Amino acid sequence: MLDACKSKQPIAKAPVAVNKDSLRNDSVKNLAKQEKEAITERLFAEMEKNKFNFSSLVCRAQVDAKTPKLSTGFTANIRIRKDSAIWVSISPALGIEVMRAVLTKDSVKFVDRLNKRFYVGDYNFINNALETDIDYELVEALLTGNNFSFYDYDKFRYGGMKDSVHTLSTVRRRKLKKSLKSGNVDSVRAILQDINLRNRTYKITEMHLNDFKSNKKLTAEYSDFKMILGQLFSQHVVVNIKAEKGATITFDYTKIEPDKAVSFPFSVPERYEKIH
Repeated sequence: MLDACKSKQPIAKAPVAVNKDSLRNDSVKNLAKQEKEAITERLFAEMEKNKFNFSSLVCRAQVDAKTPKLSTGFTANIRIRKDSAIWVSISPALGIEVMRAVLTKDSVKFVDRLNKRFYVGDYNFINNALETDIDYELVEALLTGNNFSFYDYDKFRYGGMKDSVHTLSTVRRRKLKKSLKSGNVDSVRAILQDINLRNRTYKITEMHLNDFKSNKKLTAEYSDFKMILGQLFSQHVVVNIKAEKGATITFDYTKIEPDKAVSFPFSVPERYEKIH
C-alpha cells in the first residue's frame, strides 16, 4: 500500500496573496485556479507552522486494539526521538511488561515476554500482521498528529471548507471515478490522500490514505486537543486499517511530555526464540 512512503519537502514558491474570505467559503466552484492553488499553499504553510514541535517525546496512553479475532486493552509507555527512534513498552492492567519494541527508520525489534520470543528485522513483520505497508515516518506521524505527505503539497487540491474543516485531496474525485471505471488506476498513482484541517488551529483532524490497487485504506482521526507547553496535541487518536482482516487501534493519551531526556533500553533473554 504505502511501500514507497517517504515524507516530501515542500517545494519553494513565491508567496501568493490569498483572500481570507475564500478560506471561509464552503463552495470552491467559483474560485479561480490560481486562488485554489494559493489556498492550498497557505494551508500547508499554516499546518507546518502549527505542527507539534519536539526533539523528544515521553508519552503514556491507554490503548484499545481490535481485529476480527482479537480485542484487547493495555497501557503503552512511548518514547520518541524525532526522526530517529520510537520505543514502546506494553503492559496490561497488572502493570507487568509483556512486550517491548524499538522502531528506527530501517529496523524493527521487539521482545514478546508472554511467549518468550523476539524479532529483529525490518517492517515486514508489522506490515504482514496489519495487512498494510508502513514505515517509520508514517508511524511517528500517526502517533503525534503531524503531517505525513505521500505527495508534495503542490499535488494537492483544495476541496473547500465544511463545518470549519478544510479538505485537501491529491486527486479530483471525478477523475478518480473515471479511471477506476476504466480500470486505469495507474493513471492516478492508485493512492488517494485526504487531509482534513481544523480552521484557525490548522491541526489535522483526519488523514486518509486509500490504496485502490490493493483495496486497502488507512484512516487516522484526531480529537480532544490539549495545550502542551503552548502547542496543541491530540489526546484521542483512532487509527483504522481497512483490509481483508483490518484493525482499529485507539490511543487515549494520559501523559505528554516533550523535550525530555530519553533512552531506549532493549535486551533479549538468552533462551528466547527468534521469530524468522
